[in-house]
Amino acid sequence: MQNYPHYLERLQNATRKYWDKAALNSIGGESFTYGQMATQIEKFHLVFEKLGLKKGDKIALWARNGARWGMSYLAVNTFETVIVPLLADFTADNATFLVNHSESVALFTNEDKFAQMDIQRMPAVKFVVDVDSWRLLFAADEKIAAAYAEMDALFAAKWPDGYGPDDVVFPTDNWDDLSTINYTSGSTGDPKGVMLTYRNFCATVDYSQRNVPAGDKMVSMLPMAHMYGLVIEFIYPLCNGTAIYWLGKAPTPATLLKAFADVKPYLLITVPLVMEKIYKSKIKPTIDKPAVKFLLKVPGLNPSTRRSRTVSCRPSAATCRSSSWAAPRSTPRWRRSSRRSISRTSSATA
Repeated sequence: MQNYPHYLERLQNATRKYWDKAALNSIGGESFTYGQMATQIEKFHLVFEKLGLKKGDKIALWARNGARWGMSYLAVNTFETVIVPLLADFTADNATFLVNHSESVALFTNEDKFAQMDIQRMPAVKFVVDVDSWRLLFAADEKIAAAYAEMDALFAAKWPDGYGPDDVVFPTDNWDDLSTINYTSGSTGDPKGVMLTYRNFCATVDYSQRNVPAGDKMVSMLPMAHMYGLVIEFIYPLCNGTAIYWLGKAPTPATLLKAFADVKPYLLITVPLVMEKIYKSKIKPTIDKPAVKFLLKVPGLNPSTRRSRTVSCRPSAATCRSSSWAAPRSTPRWRRSSRRSISRTSSATA
C-alpha cells in the first residue's frame, strides 16, 4: 500500500494552481503556461479517442527537446497510452527499428527527422505528428486524417463554455500499469527496452519532492529519453509548479552560460562531463593566465591557501591586530612578552 500521492495527481493539482504561470519553455522560442499545456493535452485526448486508441497502445516520441516535446509526452502519458521516448540523436534506422520493436501505432517527431525515415518500414504506424507544429505528417487512411483535422472542433463541442483549471482530471488508478518503455542508448549492443510502471514514476517523484527543492525555474539540458533527465528535469519539477526551460541543443559552455544568465535557474541538474566542458573552456583559460596564477599564490587571495585568522589583543596596547593562527603554547606569547615588558618597566622605575 503506497503512502504517497500519484504523480499525475500532483501534476493535476499543480496545473490547477498555476494555470497562468509559465510551464514549458524553449529557450529563445515558444513558451506555454500550465493552462495552455493542459488545453493542448485535452485536444490530443479527444483525437486519440476519436481514432480509437486505447489504454496500453504504444506511441513513440523521437524528437528534439523542447516545450512541445513536453506536451507530446504528457498527452500520451495522461491518456494511459504507453509512451516510448527515443533519444533524439538516434539514427533514422535505429529509430525505425525501435518504433517497430515497441509495436508503436503512432509517432511524434520532427519533420526533418521524419524525412529521413521510410514509413513503409513501419507498417503498424497509423499516423505521424510533427512535434514543432502539430501538423499531421502521415495518416494511414483518410478517416485518420479527417479525425485529426477535427481536433479543434472536437474540443469546442465538448467544452462550449471553455476549458478551465477545474476541468483538468488525470487518471490515477493505474499504479501498476505500464507507463513508459525506456530504451537504453545501445552503446554496448542493441538498445533494450525497460518497462516502467506509473508506480515507478510516483516513487521517484515523491522522493524528489521531499528531498530535492526545485525552485521556480529550471534549465533542462539532459536527454529526455533518459530517465534521469525525464524525471528530475521534467516530470518532478513540473509537478511542483516549476517552469521548465529547455536548452533545445547540445549543451556547450557558451549556450549554457547564456541560458543560466537569462533564466537564472534555482536548481541545475547535470552530469560531470558538462561541468568539465565549462571548466576547460571558460574557467581554466582564465586561471592559467600569468597574472591570475600570481594572484592565486598570494596568501589570503586564494581560498585554498588561506589560513585561519584570529584577533589577538595586547593588554598594553590600545589597538588589536590580526594574526595567523598558530598552535597554542602553554603560556600565550603576549602574556610572556607582557611580563617581560612589565619587569623591564619595574626595574627602570626602581
